[in-house]
Amino acid sequence: MKQKLLTSIEVFFESLYFLIITYTLSSMAASFNPDLFGLLCRVANIYAFTKFYESVRKHTGSHFWTYVIMFLNLAVFALLAWKVGYIKGEFIPFPRLY
Repeated sequence: MKQKLLTSIEVFFESLYFLIITYTLSSMAASFNPDLFGLLCRVANIYAFTKFYESVRKHTGSHFWTYVIMFLNLAVFALLAWKVGYIKGEFIPFPRLY
């Protein structure tokens, strides 16, 4: 019972971390769409998805619960992106020190 509770808490915090990282990377990919940096953000987002899937799969030991958790996280992400929007990012050059 104690191990199940610890696993649930760990999956919860990993899900929270996943939401923050995915939201940030998606916002940066939308901001820097035509640039190479936007492509790098998309690749990093795919990598984050796969690592999160592997981690949840390891903790749950079940494909069904892994997909349920992934679906819930993606639903919360979509709701967050819909309600908040995306973070507008831009490159700011370093000031020249003369």
